[in-house]
Amino acid sequence: MYLRGCARSRGRLSRSAVLHDQDLVSGEGSSIATGITSPTPSTISEMTTQLDSLSMATDDSDRYPTTSKFPKTRPNDLSCKQGESGKEISLVANYIKMLAAPKWDLYRYHCSFEPTIELRKIRRETLAKADIKDVAFDGTLLYSFEDFGLEKMIACKHPITNEPLLIKIKRTSTASPESPEFFHLANLIVRKLLEIAGLKLLGRNYYSFDKKIELERYKLTLFPGFMTAVNVYEGQLMINVDLSTKVMNKQTVYCILMDKFNRFNDAKQAQDASLKELLGQIVLTPYNNETYKIMDVAWDKDPNYQFTKRDGTQHSLCQYYEDKYHIKIKDGQQPLIVVKASKRMAKRGPKKDDPGMIFLIPELCCITGISDSMRQDFSLMKEMSTYTHVGPNERFEQLNGFLNDIQKREEGRKELNKWQINLDKELVQLTGRTMEAEPIMYKDRTIKYNPLEADWSRDGRSLMHLSAKNLDKWILIYCQRDSQVAHSFVDALYKVCTPFGMRVDFPEMIELPNDRPETFIGAIENKAHPQLDLICCILTNNRKDRYDAIKKVLCVDCPVPSQDLHTPQSI
Repeated sequence: MYLRGCARSRGRLSRSAVLHDQDLVSGEGSSIATGITSPTPSTISEMTTQLDSLSMATDDSDRYPTTSKFPKTRPNDLSCKQGESGKEISLVANYIKMLAAPKWDLYRYHCSFEPTIELRKIRRETLAKADIKDVAFDGTLLYSFEDFGLEKMIACKHPITNEPLLIKIKRTSTASPESPEFFHLANLIVRKLLEIAGLKLLGRNYYSFDKKIELERYKLTLFPGFMTAVNVYEGQLMINVDLSTKVMNKQTVYCILMDKFNRFNDAKQAQDASLKELLGQIVLTPYNNETYKIMDVAWDKDPNYQFTKRDGTQHSLCQYYEDKYHIKIKDGQQPLIVVKASKRMAKRGPKKDDPGMIFLIPELCCITGISDSMRQDFSLMKEMSTYTHVGPNERFEQLNGFLNDIQKREEGRKELNKWQINLDKELVQLTGRTMEAEPIMYKDRTIKYNPLEADWSRDGRSLMHLSAKNLDKWILIYCQRDSQVAHSFVDALYKVCTPFGMRVDFPEMIELPNDRPETFIGAIENKAHPQLDLICCILTNNRKDRYDAIKKVLCVDCPVPSQDLHTPQSI
């Protein structure tokens, strides 16, 4: 996409002020007075005098003085941003134009429920049961063409439990197609169209459960779907739509924990193996379709853990899930997982002492994505790529099919007519250009590469570079068991860097007795100084707490260029 309307400040120092600054700086042609601190004006008259030295630019020559170091990237005689070089080709973009000029007034209301209803689906069913007609509802904000007044309270019953409920509706504003809120409305409309097309919400995007792909060998399920966003592009309201695939593991967190404890006789080893497998994983809770990131496992807590709700009452997790989601916990002895939640979710339910953290029950959490061990499985990644890496032709067919499916459905057309909106019948088409391969200049020669491959790494390893940063003073820190790997790395680095003109001296080798974070930090603090070119650490695994601690010391406490290598993947 081209960037349009890029704002540039028109306030510039006048030419006389720039020349005056040049007299203050040694070195002809400089337009920046470095190291000069102007006195702070003490009176209004002094401030006015300083402001008088500023002038507003009236043309491009004033905007970029000839003595300025800032280059002019656009010629004065250029009026069009489209180029002429290269060969023209027809392109199709993953954008759909929204063709409409609707005229309506829409009322926006804030809805609350007493007692609170967690699921948005149940909230929507409650509104329908109370005969509240809405055109869009995101769980809290309700948009309707009907005027309910400034405030309204409606008594009804829960659609599942038949318990009495109270719906409070309060008008917050009146929106129109010209208001900034229309972007939010347009995204809600697109989400409604996705639901009409039979897609279901998982996390933030919508996926097709009918077209799911089972990988029985790896206990994985792939859900194809779409991600969408509505915004103004090139002066036109468009829907940006792209393919998305949700990877779901058939195993729950509880299954993984049980597998680890069955494999190891020692409880401490089982806990360490579980943490290594689970930390950083993204889980999905099917009862509310929310996703969370696992930060820790609370081994000292179980589903009978008591927490304080917003109304001050004490509840156990078992009671909470049975009351809110009608779910009975099967294993009351399982530990709890600590997850990072959004600000909205962190305000609810079973909180942890740390802000933004909440407790979840492992048997209710499904693993999403794939683990590091799965990523290293070549056969798994190859099989998954056949479904997730889609070529241009297949991508076009799926996006075009998505657009046709929406327009063919009667319910989808009614939804668009309700909003007085029409969608274009095809994806956005435009004309592009294929450019010739740029020459790449090395110290001794200039080469060209194949644009279809866009790969010049072979020449980059064998030809002398124009400039290379030498490693004269550097430190290599590693564990005792990685001693052979460390020496092999130094030898390989010397062989690779020498051909393209990078000098690599032998580093100061620091061998550590263990791989604990505090051991690495102690060695770094003892040896780090600003004259070093690099501190390189060879790590035995990808523990995030150790990596974060090392980077904090080398970026904040002792700023030195650094590189961390993971033994199985990087060497």
